[in-house]
Amino acid sequence: MNSKSVDDQIRLKVGEFTCFLDGADIRELWIGGRRILSRLYIAVRDEAWNTVPYSCSEPEISMGLDGFDVRLRCAVDVPPIGAEWIVRIAATSEGEFEYAMDGRMSNSFRFAKLGLNLHHPLPESLGARYVARCGDETVTGRISSLIEPQFYVDEKLSGMFMPYEELDLEVSHSEKIAFHFSGDKFEMQDHRNWTDYNLKSYGTPQSVPVPLSAEPGQRIFQSVRIHCDAARSTLSHVPLATDVAIKVDRSRIVVLPCLGSEFPDEIATLDEQVADLIQGLELGFVRVNLDLTSEKAAEAGTASVEQVTALGCRVELALVLSPEEVRASEVARLQVWLERVRPHLERVVVLEGPRGYRIGRTATPGQKVRALRDVIESQCGPVAMVAGTEQHFAELNRAWPDLDGVDGVGYTICPQVHAADDASIMENSWGQADTVLTARARTGRRPVHIFSLALIGKFGPYPGGIPDVPVRTAYGDPRQYTTFAAAWTVSSLRQLIDAEAASATYFELAGDRGLVRPTTSPDSAGATGTDYVPGPVYRVLEVVTHWNGGNLVRVSRVEGSMIIGVGMEWSDRSEYLLANLEPVPRRVELSNLSGMLDEVSDIDPRDSSAPAEWVARARESVVQVSGQDSADFEIGPYGVVRLRSIL
Repeated sequence: MNSKSVDDQIRLKVGEFTCFLDGADIRELWIGGRRILSRLYIAVRDEAWNTVPYSCSEPEISMGLDGFDVRLRCAVDVPPIGAEWIVRIAATSEGEFEYAMDGRMSNSFRFAKLGLNLHHPLPESLGARYVARCGDETVTGRISSLIEPQFYVDEKLSGMFMPYEELDLEVSHSEKIAFHFSGDKFEMQDHRNWTDYNLKSYGTPQSVPVPLSAEPGQRIFQSVRIHCDAARSTLSHVPLATDVAIKVDRSRIVVLPCLGSEFPDEIATLDEQVADLIQGLELGFVRVNLDLTSEKAAEAGTASVEQVTALGCRVELALVLSPEEVRASEVARLQVWLERVRPHLERVVVLEGPRGYRIGRTATPGQKVRALRDVIESQCGPVAMVAGTEQHFAELNRAWPDLDGVDGVGYTICPQVHAADDASIMENSWGQADTVLTARARTGRRPVHIFSLALIGKFGPYPGGIPDVPVRTAYGDPRQYTTFAAAWTVSSLRQLIDAEAASATYFELAGDRGLVRPTTSPDSAGATGTDYVPGPVYRVLEVVTHWNGGNLVRVSRVEGSMIIGVGMEWSDRSEYLLANLEPVPRRVELSNLSGMLDEVSDIDPRDSSAPAEWVARARESVVQVSGQDSADFEIGPYGVVRLRSIL
């Protein structure tokens, strides 16, 4: 279920505490001017770690000068998982906040998690000193700007430090946030391993073996009390988003990653209409998966490579090998295939099969990459050889491969490993830069390649439950062909530009996860035909892939704003893309423009059955004073705007 917009959420306030109630979730918990949590919620995860949805009653809310008290009922009934619980949320004017769940299991079932999750916001948490206590044990340290690995030892995932019943985060010499937990021990995970933009405290440490077992009548109880010690001079009102002032930023040279897309595994032949649209994008490469574990699997990649070559695109060849030792039969199979197909390679990615999600996987060993270099270069000449994982950054970060003789590393990015709502997906776009920066720091600044960027992962785990499709089938998110996906893509591009990623593979060429979508409509004779239409993401990439020969610039943001952008400036003109990552319209003042505005356009429509097009606005919708370098205009909910100026 998507979260409500801020305008639809219930604002709760007493004393210095302010937060928003969204179903049973707390979003944006502040005390004065200090953000304590970006989210506090209950998660239910089945034994395969898929998130299971649950229902909530309407809240009963009591509010007064001394505090507020909220109660609501929740239930999950997704066989075999069944449970009910009551949520109580309370805060006092004296500075205490509490969230508690108390209930019972209804059925016998196995599960991975059922309990509280706290998202500690990154900007406020990085560099903070922590003190964790459990009984007589205490551990202290500081939260690193680089992503802390989540190790996998004895078939168990690790936390950042020992489990705790009490946690203090000292964000400055005069401010300390104290968390007191009941009902279970809690643990912290660096959520950036999955590109979530937060640190997470969660109940039931990973050292407890999963799956867990539930029995009818078994009690569920977890709670957290929060207190913030701060000098009153540091507290101010919670910032409320109104108009947004941003500017074009030319403070440092930035470079656009090489941009590509993926040839869908499930499509044998591209429709001619699709091929024409893709050719118009002028992508830097197209990724093709070549499974070397069998003759039949390898043959499936031949037609895909031939079609990519016909499009005039270079190939990012992703080779899938059997696990463990390099097999001579697979090396020989690759050599025969290369001799016959002779692909125009951008790079070669070496992956270990079998394809599919599995906890505890690691990146491709460097020896496997080195074992293939000679046979590839003998047929195709020198080419970059990349090691990595088809799963998430977490797998790479927990066990960095031997990179001697390896030219780069890579992984995939999906913003909804843990949550599927709009707000979380947009917020998690900010987690992408830290994965690249950490990878560059830990690999001697080797090039970092993002093998796949998509709203929903192909192999899991699934935040909305297991999809009713085969695991290998590329299925899509319902937001794929709306401006929501386009706005997320603009934010993603900005993060990867800032972090200096080498390449990025966005979505697939066509299909439910694609840039181009099939639609059906009756022809003049009344028969139903299939047309292929470009989606909003296609229009974003179409702009950016034609940014050549100029200076790439960023559109800076005010901290807390959800307006983001990038642009290209030439000697005679400029072009900028701005995205609104919120579900409400925002008035934007953009300054430091190069030249006078010539056109302002929006991607339209949001109807995914129609082709997305740039629609120019009426000039009176944009205010630009003659002779000034600023413009004032509105961006709609999850809108993407293109601005063009001339000198």
